[in-house]
Amino acid sequence: MAREGELGTLRQRYAAQTRRRIARTIAGLLKMEGKGGGDISQVLLHVRRQAEASRRAGFERVARLCQSMEDCLTGIGSGEQLRLDAFVTTLVEVCQSIELHADAVAATFVSATI
Repeated sequence: MAREGELGTLRQRYAAQTRRRIARTIAGLLKMEGKGGGDISQVLLHVRRQAEASRRAGFERVARLCQSMEDCLTGIGSGEQLRLDAFVTTLVEVCQSIELHADAVAATFVSATI
């Protein structure tokens, strides 16, 4: 029984950290859009950390999705603002899907304890 409680705590922590990372990722992406005022290195850091956390938690598909986001971001050179603007909407939508994943992880724990 204690293991279920520990697993639930880990799931809740994963979900909360995922939400934080993704919120920061979205904020960074939106700052980069248009005038390019954001810091791509910070966005990449959040995406990489999310990929690692998802992989450790056993969510390999989410980790691969994060890796694809990273590939898109690293493929965009600093002088290619128009290309970045085209990607931002799609990358934000991907982030929103990961937020839904975090909600589902948290909800799985809640429904299992009821």
